[in-house]
Amino acid sequence: MSKEFALSEREDVSRFMVHLTRDDRQDYDHGGSARSNLLSILSEKRVRALSPHCTFNRQIKALSGKNAVMFHTTCFTETPLNRIHLLVRDILGRGVKLAPYGICFTKDFIVQQRGQPTIYINEYNNNTWLRECVDELFEKSVTPTKVIKPHWRTLPFVNSMHDGYDFLWEREWR
Repeated sequence: MSKEFALSEREDVSRFMVHLTRDDRQDYDHGGSARSNLLSILSEKRVRALSPHCTFNRQIKALSGKNAVMFHTTCFTETPLNRIHLLVRDILGRGVKLAPYGICFTKDFIVQQRGQPTIYINEYNNNTWLRECVDELFEKSVTPTKVIKPHWRTLPFVNSMHDGYDFLWEREWR
């Protein structure tokens, strides 16, 4: 059996990636409703990376402009299309309210554009050893005025999962 056939028979694996929009008028001067953001994506033929979405968001806010922008990402989900509706519900602990407007790409296209799956670090039950390693990588790679390449490049893809925050189930890519 080929890999392609095996994947085609699985309902839990999607060949597609979805970027859902949201109402971001309160976050950005140039923000818009979720619908207008989708229309903007369609007219510009571009999904913009406007902010960071990683474990280090607080530290990134302290960086100088150009260095902070290096952490901006665009988020996608590989949730199967028949389950996307679950992501637009009100979800406790989520700071972003996604809307039922989005654009779909093939996973192959996102991979060709250098998309990566988000890396979730398990911090449940005081399991902090890996988080400590990633924190040290951030400290060695990022200062308020300088970002050291290539070490910092992994950091925008890292999130933590713990009692107060766990969105591993969103199957996010950036």
